[in-house]
Amino acid sequence: MLEKQKRVFNHFYMATLLLVAIFLSGVIFIVDINIPLGIAWGSLYCIIILYSWLFPAKFASVYIAMACTVLVILGFIYSANPNPASHVPEVNRLISIVILWVCAALVSIAKVSFENAEFQRVELEDQITRQTAELRDSEQLYRYLYDHALEMHMSLDPIEATILKCNDTLCKRLGYAESELIGETIIKLYHPDYHDQVNEILTKSKGEVSNVELTVVTKGGGKIDVVLNASPAYDGDGNVRFIRSSWIDITEKKKSIEKFRMLMHSAPDAIIIVNAQGKIELTNYEARRLFGYSKEELSGSLMEMLTLKRNHGLLDFDKACNKMEMELVGVRKNGEQFPAEVTSSLFKSDEEWLAIVAMRDVTIRKKTEGNLKMLYRAIRELEDYSIILLDANGNIQDWNRGARRITGYSFKEIEGKNFDVFYTDSDRREGKPQKQIQKAKVIGRVSEKGWRKRKDGSNFWAVETVTVLNDDMDQTIGFCNILKDLTSQKQAEDTMAKIASLESRSREMEHFAYVISHDLMEPLLTVKNFSELLEEDYGAEMNEDASTITHSILGAAERMEKLIHDLLEYSRLSKPKEIEVINCQYLVNTILEDLHSLVSRSKAVIEVGDLPHKVKAFPGEISMIFQNLIANALKFSKKDRFPQIQIKSKKVDGGWEFTVKDNGIGIARKDYDKIFVIFQKLNRSDEYSGTGIGLAHAKKIAEKHGGRIWVESEPGSGSTFYFTILTEYL
Repeated sequence: MLEKQKRVFNHFYMATLLLVAIFLSGVIFIVDINIPLGIAWGSLYCIIILYSWLFPAKFASVYIAMACTVLVILGFIYSANPNPASHVPEVNRLISIVILWVCAALVSIAKVSFENAEFQRVELEDQITRQTAELRDSEQLYRYLYDHALEMHMSLDPIEATILKCNDTLCKRLGYAESELIGETIIKLYHPDYHDQVNEILTKSKGEVSNVELTVVTKGGGKIDVVLNASPAYDGDGNVRFIRSSWIDITEKKKSIEKFRMLMHSAPDAIIIVNAQGKIELTNYEARRLFGYSKEELSGSLMEMLTLKRNHGLLDFDKACNKMEMELVGVRKNGEQFPAEVTSSLFKSDEEWLAIVAMRDVTIRKKTEGNLKMLYRAIRELEDYSIILLDANGNIQDWNRGARRITGYSFKEIEGKNFDVFYTDSDRREGKPQKQIQKAKVIGRVSEKGWRKRKDGSNFWAVETVTVLNDDMDQTIGFCNILKDLTSQKQAEDTMAKIASLESRSREMEHFAYVISHDLMEPLLTVKNFSELLEEDYGAEMNEDASTITHSILGAAERMEKLIHDLLEYSRLSKPKEIEVINCQYLVNTILEDLHSLVSRSKAVIEVGDLPHKVKAFPGEISMIFQNLIANALKFSKKDRFPQIQIKSKKVDGGWEFTVKDNGIGIARKDYDKIFVIFQKLNRSDEYSGTGIGLAHAKKIAEKHGGRIWVESEPGSGSTFYFTILTEYL
């Protein structure tokens, strides 16, 4: 195409030169038909200059003009003037030279202009070539994008509404080949329910359609929900060439919207969709039920009419995508107010900001929280029970006033410590606290009775219940430990048990005493009486052996009588007596006064320490145990030294511990338990008198006071007797 244009231009150029030459020749001929020789040569030179265009040199016409000028001048010099008086030849020659240079100038200018035009032509040709290639690439890219676009595109005939062109996406979505669709009317692809609407659009829209929701049908009969957009394409005369049409598949979007609507309407909370102007666009059933409005009444209304507080910032669209939670007072249609928990989330949909507001009536929860707070305060103020909140490891997190009263700790002292501080040392060594929480984890709750320890070290009898606390995932988050101080009840139960035991023992001892007093005393008295009568009546007549026998019988009878007397005293210990507060210091001093003659004879040294002045006990029994131990210390002294006796006391858990230490004959370790058994004697009667009941008597007295008695001794090194009185036991 460009080569053809170039050839046409060259032919036009040659024709122009020829016409110019003929024109100049004609002018010269007309001016003077009798053309002088100089003019003729000048004309010839002009034609030569004009055709110098054909030379490739840029300034060839100038060089030729210079040569022609020289020739004209030489011709003027060497030619003869037939009429010397006339100056016409010179003028002609001058005119010829002027014409030569005008022609040279014109040719040079024309040649430069032509070269510039040629250069521009070449540039234009290259630009056209590039643009043609780019257009070809753009067309290929457009075609690729057109065919592979997510949207379904087509071109329609503006009159017949037949399909002129469509992309691959449309063919694949609908299941057609392109050849099956080209020439078919577009109405064929729409669902029958939308035919009337499509016909109306084709009739009235003039090709301009925006965001119209329709349904198309696939080749297999399936349905696709689409959004239709269309616009006309015009030619240069303003006539509609075709209609550009596109479908956007919104099937999944509509399904999502439908799911959202279903979820929204099935939500237990009131869901309200609000636009950026604060107007309600959508509500669910629960929202309409909660506030008492109909769907029509709420749609388009301001969200503010549903809350008591207006400027709550719930719809602050300046904080896009921000989630807000707060509590507001909701207002129903009838004016009734209620507490509401509100959550607002902002999101952008179709270039518009919307807010999803979820509201929940928390009237019942608030009431429950109020009741729980009252219950919590009541629990904290409860003093009869110790209620302690533990973490998953058994560490103390919180407790009530009852725990402070029962355990003796302040919360600052106990916070963060393990609850095993309330267990006795023996229970802690056995790992009992940890076993309790492990059992509670398995079975949910464990309860038992046992001894627990206060801050001051004293023990108390309690029933303890440990309950596991789990979260919603059934993971253990802590325990609740409840203690009830049952010390008084325990004491009462133990007292009743002791009383029952004592009553049983008392009955046994009374029966035994009856047997002793009647079955033993009567023959004993008979033997004693006859022995005395025999000694009185026949004493003078008896020989020495008979007299010794009679004295032995009387001595044995007296010892037997004392034994029976001691047994009667032992039995009386089982009888219930009144507990009194006694002064142990005064009691021991009184006993020493009663034993003054025995102490003086044995030259004993007795050291009495500080004894308690106020102890709850049975005064007669305590006096008896001290008397037995002091008397034994005096009786079982060594022959080669004077008795030395120390009496001391010290405070122990729940009561007192007393010590009676001597420097007597001592006791072998193997006999430690034997000496506390009734009628058990370690020495012969002729060496140390006694019935073997005294220490058994002492053991029974110690046990009656909730304590015990024991001995530490080595033969020849004296003995130390210990006994305890547990005042809390009484």
